[in-house]
Amino acid sequence: MPFLETQHHALHYTTAGSKQQPALLMLHGFLGSCQDFENLLPKLSKHFYCILPDLPGHGQTQTKPNSYTFSTTAQSLLSLLNTQGSSRPHLLGYSMGGRIALYMACHFPAQFANIILESASPGLKTQQERQERVQRDETIAQKLETLPLSDFLDTWYQNKLFESLRNHPQLYATMRSRRQNNRPLELAQALRRFSTGAQPSLWQALPHLTNPISLIVGEQDRKFVDIAQEIAVSRERCTTSIECCSNCGHNVHLESPSWYAKTIKEFNL
Repeated sequence: MPFLETQHHALHYTTAGSKQQPALLMLHGFLGSCQDFENLLPKLSKHFYCILPDLPGHGQTQTKPNSYTFSTTAQSLLSLLNTQGSSRPHLLGYSMGGRIALYMACHFPAQFANIILESASPGLKTQQERQERVQRDETIAQKLETLPLSDFLDTWYQNKLFESLRNHPQLYATMRSRRQNNRPLELAQALRRFSTGAQPSLWQALPHLTNPISLIVGEQDRKFVDIAQEIAVSRERCTTSIECCSNCGHNVHLESPSWYAKTIKEFNL
């Protein structure tokens, strides 16, 4: 798999599909890598030129000092798209990747066609909420820096967000095994810099973002179902759709890949 050297990153990525098809930039979540979308590629690559980077702090991507930021990450991802000759690609992001995707869409709207957000948030609305989240994430980051990664993963996936995922033991085991390939110190930096505490609130920008937005959520993930509904209300004059997958939680693309791929293809992309 190739690397792209930018001012801020040695960005590791993979691609699937033909460059003659519409491009789809796919951004994974916290603890993940470009491999997270692997089970979708046989179907999606028939319709899209899929571009899948490892985000900073994850997989094989190398990040330079002081480059764990939304701004530098966006610049490196735009550089990646330029090298692929991708004009106005579709942009998809899951969870942490969704936060980065929405940041890019709000700051560089002309660069993208449709925006697809899976289990993602525009951020926390008040400074107090962000400060409280930063403090909480610092505690988690310190655990990443001190605990064996295996122990950290056991604790992390006890989160209620992933309750439905644990009902798929084989999927969970495969995912967890891949997580072991990450580097804990880099993950800690990513957590500090890309969490909703560090994320600039994008709620006020949403009504002005004219790109169509498609929101994918799992019906058992009530927190993000509510967030998706609030996003749709805030964008009442803009094209926004919500697709809710039954019997799924936070990680829809892993729990229901066939439904997920079919839904993306039907978003009129």
